[in-house]
Amino acid sequence: MKDQAAPPTFHDLSSFVTFRIARVQNSLNAHAIATLAAQSDLTLTEWRMLASIESRKQTTAAEIVRHTQIDKAQVSRAIKSLRARNLIIASENLEDHRQQTLSLSDAGRGVFEKLVVVMRQRQAMLTQDIAEDEIKVLFSILDRLAARAEQAALKD
Repeated sequence: MKDQAAPPTFHDLSSFVTFRIARVQNSLNAHAIATLAAQSDLTLTEWRMLASIESRKQTTAAEIVRHTQIDKAQVSRAIKSLRARNLIIASENLEDHRQQTLSLSDAGRGVFEKLVVVMRQRQAMLTQDIAEDEIKVLFSILDRLAARAEQAALKD
């Protein structure tokens, strides 16, 4: 009879990669929220929406949900808030009349340009002790974890 390896012993949650990532995400989100609050009246979701729209120049809510994986209801609320403050423009989507094409207004572009400087400084501060090749490895690992999670979700 072949010896079977003993299952690993459970020490605590910090032995789970997913738990460690969630903890880091929570800390990073709290810091991002505080950074944004000191510079603007945008929520983290609203900032991510502006950044997502800016990166595409024109997009739809569905594309933002797909790209950011932010909950559809959160995206909808953020769009409503950003439109009310005239930071984004929603126009008719010629390809799909059920959706609207979103773009930054001049005011939205101004807010984005101010905040992207602050958020880049934050990124530089957070990664100052991490070499560029380590960041590439981290991104590769995160991409593989995301792909595995997506594959597993499809099987369920």
